[in-house]
Amino acid sequence: FLASQGVVSILQTEPMKVVAIVKGSRSSAYVVRVDLAHDDGQARLFDSCSCAWGGGCKHCAATVFAVQLGKSKFESNVWRQAFAGILEEQKPRSRFR
Repeated sequence: FLASQGVVSILQTEPMKVVAIVKGSRSSAYVVRVDLAHDDGQARLFDSCSCAWGGGCKHCAATVFAVQLGKSKFESNVWRQAFAGILEEQKPRSRFR
């Protein structure tokens, strides 16, 4: 949701790193860094955020989705492929069986 609402501003992109400012639900803005690493052929994300959570938060997720949605000028297939793999692994489970 945050990624599609224009609250993510990508500041820096490198082949293995994205830095962004994410506007919070209150008047705060948070600095987010997401690093991509490859370990034994698998993509891994490492994130940090200046919010109270410090990482693994909605601000980091919004940054990942913003890059995935093409909100960044950075057009790297490396990031897109890594994010696609991670996002596909996290398919939501139905609460109804």
